[in-house]
Amino acid sequence: AAAMATAFLVFVPLFTFASRAGLSHLQRSGSWASFGSAATFALLITPTLLPLLWLISSTLHQLEPGQGVASCLLDHGGRRCVDTQLLLAALVAGGAGLVGFHLWRYRSPAIPRRLPENDARVRKVRRIARSHRHLARLRIVVVCESPTPLYTSGLLSPTVVVDACFARLSDRQVLRAALLHEHAHVAGRDALRYFIVRSCLALNPLRRLLQPDFDRWRVAREAACDSDAVSRGGDPLALALGILRAARFRCGRLGPPVVGLCGHGRALKLRLALLMDETPTANPTRGRLLLFASALAALAVPHVPELEVLFLGWHERWPAPRAPPSDARSAPRGPAT
Repeated sequence: AAAMATAFLVFVPLFTFASRAGLSHLQRSGSWASFGSAATFALLITPTLLPLLWLISSTLHQLEPGQGVASCLLDHGGRRCVDTQLLLAALVAGGAGLVGFHLWRYRSPAIPRRLPENDARVRKVRRIARSHRHLARLRIVVVCESPTPLYTSGLLSPTVVVDACFARLSDRQVLRAALLHEHAHVAGRDALRYFIVRSCLALNPLRRLLQPDFDRWRVAREAACDSDAVSRGGDPLALALGILRAARFRCGRLGPPVVGLCGHGRALKLRLALLMDETPTANPTRGRLLLFASALAALAVPHVPELEVLFLGWHERWPAPRAPPSDARSAPRGPAT
């Protein structure tokens, strides 16, 4: 209980304030589209992820031989403390419950009725996909009566869904640019990353401080995917036309596990302006390195003897049994008293 309280009531708020400062710096120092980078994703999840990884690693470290906690809350009649096992079981059960709840809450919607492969609109989309090396690997389906003209659905196995009317009314250049936009979402695993951020924010007691940054990051991701589509060969004018056509195409509000081409309001105007300005894509390397290094440090700290901080060192641990030295018999004895 002390370890969990320390993790979620001390470390999580401290990291949240630090991440909030880092996100504010990213907003001031970069462009609107650059806020959709992997660095923003790392800053959104590290306030919860790092203390959680530290807590799990510390708990596993306490299960090692000779690492039991001396101050045990339960009288079980033995030298081995079971508080650590109970903490690990609580972490596993709580984590599984949270992930299961979010998987149910943000489950992918049912894909509308698919058109047969011999349909002219399906063949049109297939020809465009086969002509581009990035699009050839996408899972694409053409459907009827979609809530939005073009979107990507699925956490682990994303599928690009194209409405039949949008495919019929759009020319080759518009469809190619729009599909490249969705390819950027698939390559960035955006639906999965949105799910991870929502799960981390659900565990954060100060989630309201980071929620506006999460919403801003999602909008900026659309602009970043526009830029990625142009860098992979999409025509910026054709993509702008596709975005406008999608915005007028009875765009409904999609659920959380899907990402789509549609835009609304001021964000739509900014995306079109950035397409005309040809803003370069943000480099994702820095954010990935930040996330990897932070996670590695959180896992390694509990196993460094000088930095063992489980329960903040308030409890004395049972000393590990030591074998007598091999030269114990030959060592000189002190004078008899």
